[in-house]
Parts: sequence; structure tokens; C-alpha cells
Amino acid sequence: MTDEPMELCLQLMMADDSVEVVEILNRMGYWQDRSAWRHLGDTQNNWSTIGAQQSDPVAALAEKLVNSIDACLLGECQKREIDPRDPHLAPASPEEAIRTFFPGSDGITGKRGQIFVTVTKGDGRSSISVVDLGEGQKPCMFSETFMSLATGNKQSIPFVQG
Repeated sequence: MTDEPMELCLQLMMADDSVEVVEILNRMGYWQDRSAWRHLGDTQNNWSTIGAQQSDPVAALAEKLVNSIDACLLGECQKREIDPRDPHLAPASPEEAIRTFFPGSDGITGKRGQIFVTVTKGDGRSSISVVDLGEGQKPCMFSETFMSLATGNKQSIPFVQG
């Protein structure tokens, strides 16, 4: 990653609200640059997908934590060069994945420190961030991972939940 994308990523990761995100994108020259943006899932009329996301804050936080656990399990597959869709090599359940990838520990939350949750207090509202040291995402894969809410990209992986 060159310095500019890394700097943008770090700044966005530290942003506590949408106002701060817009300020960062403006400062970096992306907010008004229409060529920098695509529709979610490359679908112009996608409100049904976006609107179906968790509107309850507790459920949304739980979903973020589940996604972080999934990312950590998938990251362990990457380290071992295991295709997570391979029925002969990949774990068959989340429990088997934790036993396989984190033997002798209480799982991902053990001493390894792979998932971090931070809370910052704002003006009457808190901001909760969930960061993991899971599989990571290459910029070239962004459209097939984060931006692919309706593609079922995890459906054929038996040990992930989200």
C-alpha cells in the first residue's frame, strides 16, 4: 500500500462519526470526486439491501463481532494455506475451527488479542469500534468482500457465521 491509501485508511479507522469521515474524505479529495465512488454491489437501486442491514445498535454490534470472529478464522486458514471451502481440509463448524486453529486456548479471546473493541464518548453519543487481526482485505478484493452484501460470499464456508 502506498502512503496515501494507508494514511486514508488509518484516518478513517480513527474517525468517530460520519461528520469526521466526510471531513477526511474532503481533505483527501475523494468526497466530491464521483470517479472515486461506486454503488454498493454495483447496483444503483440497492436500498432494499442497505435498508435490510441491522438497524438495532445492539444487533449491529453483535454482527460486527461475529464478522471479526469469522475474519480471524479465515485468517488462520490463509496462514495454513487451507481453502476455507474445501470440505476435506477446512473445519466443518465454528467449534471445530476454534479447536483446530487455537488449540489449548479459550478461543480467539485468549491471550492472542485478535479482536479489539474500543469505545469513545462523543457529544451525547458513544462510538464503538471493532478491529480484528483476521484475514485482512486487499484493496483489489474490496468489491468482492465488503461491497458484496448480496452475493453470499460466505455461504459455502461451514465454519463462519456471518
